[in-house]
Amino acid sequence: MVDYREPGTCENRRAGGAGGFCCTMVGLDQMGEPELIAELHRVAAACERLNQEVAHATHRQRFSRDAREVAQAARDEQSLLAELNRLMDRRRAVEGHLMRVREQLRPLK
Repeated sequence: MVDYREPGTCENRRAGGAGGFCCTMVGLDQMGEPELIAELHRVAAACERLNQEVAHATHRQRFSRDAREVAQAARDEQSLLAELNRLMDRRRAVEGHLMRVREQLRPLK
């Protein structure tokens, strides 16, 4: 597994899920536009790395001749997809807050 933590970015020192991605979990409403953009780039890069690992796990399942390796690859894929799902939730939250900061959201009726 790749360690997605960047030095000095994890304030609460709690590692993330399967991919080891460490999220700062700073309240998004406490961030300004530059911080939100930086967070969006950071999360997008982590998503891209996880996508590559999912593809690698899929290839291991398809082309490995060892049953244990295939089973391990399937478990890896499931944990990577769960982490990717969590990151995508974070990405949508950051995008929403960025729209709010830029005053691009319409108020709910």
